[in-house]
Order: sequence, then structure tokens, then C-alpha cells
Amino acid sequence: MIIKVKKLIKITLKKYFVIVPIFALASYSLSTESFLEKITNNKALSGDEAFIFSAHIQDDESIILTWTIKENCFLYKDKFKTYLDTDLVENQKMEGEAIRINDIYFGNVDVFYNSVRQTIDNTEHVGSVKVVYQGCNEKGFCYPPISKEIQVDNLENF
Repeated sequence: MIIKVKKLIKITLKKYFVIVPIFALASYSLSTESFLEKITNNKALSGDEAFIFSAHIQDDESIILTWTIKENCFLYKDKFKTYLDTDLVENQKMEGEAIRINDIYFGNVDVFYNSVRQTIDNTEHVGSVKVVYQGCNEKGFCYPPISKEIQVDNLENF
């Protein structure tokens, strides 16, 4: 009886040492593929790629600021700040459809998808415009606040 048990243990161990490494290798290669797929599929765009910013002068009196927002990305409505020279613009005119979402970072907030535009009037004596904005992508990657400063003299007419 003891001999049969020893043989049974020996056979089982041989099978174990052959089968387990095969399963381990197979599961490792599967998890490696999944990991590599996740790295390539979850690559976050840079802030400048996710939120394409442009500025133009219109009628020599207004500055038009435009953000083209990439798919699955959004900008927070309440995170926009605009400065004319060093003065904060209090009542910003934002054009675009703001949608209310329940954000994992800020709770219930209004966000812009696709595009948003801001018109700044009476800018004939303004030297520079500084804008600060912030957004995220729908995968949960949140961009730090992005700041852009433009010299009004360098802007082209719209």
C-alpha cells in the first residue's frame, strides 16, 4: 500500500511539474498582452493635443478664443479664467453647450465637449491675454490647469 501511494505521489508530482509551468507560461503571456494593450490603448493625450487652443482678432475690437476638444475629453466650465493684461475678466462670455456631469473629482459640474468659444470685447488697448483652463478625459485622467499667454499685437484677423 505504501508503495502504491509513493508511486501515485511520484506520478502526480511529475504531472504537476509539467502541467503547472505550461499554465503559468500561458497565463503570463496572456497577462503580458493585456498589459501591453492597456498601455497603448490608455495613453493620454497631452493637454495641447486634447484641447487645441487658438486666438484671433475680429473687427479690430474683439478677440476670439477657441478650444477644439478631442473626443472623450472635456473642459470644466468653472475652471476658465481670462486676464486682459493682469486684470481678471469677471463676466466671461462662453459659447458652447455645457453639459452637467457628476465628476469623480469635482462632483456635479458643467463641462464642454467638442468645442467652446470665448469672445472678449473692447480690446483695443490690451497688450496681452492670458487664459487658464482645465479638463479631463473620460478615462479619469485629469489635466493640471493649462495656461496660455498671447500678445494681442501678434494675433491675426479672423
